[in-house]
Amino acid sequence: MARNRHVGRAFVRRRPIGRARVPAPAPPERARTSVLRVDTDAPPPVFVDASGRRRRGLRRTTYAVAAVLLVALLVLWLSQFAGQVGP
Repeated sequence: MARNRHVGRAFVRRRPIGRARVPAPAPPERARTSVLRVDTDAPPPVFVDASGRRRRGLRRTTYAVAAVLLVALLVLWLSQFAGQVGP
């Protein structure tokens, strides 16, 4: 009684091993896009913070919030060493 050794196995074609063939990209002026149109002029920006005042204020606020969170985390961490509190 001969046994078929290929039961349950499907033949799968494999690509030949070697370098991938990737087409050269188109130069930016010829690239296809449906999002940006290069030939139209963009309107001027609505808001420009040339002085950087808003950025400095936002940075200070971010640092203040980070410092408060760090202190809260430190207090929580140090409270683990205090031990149990009785009733």
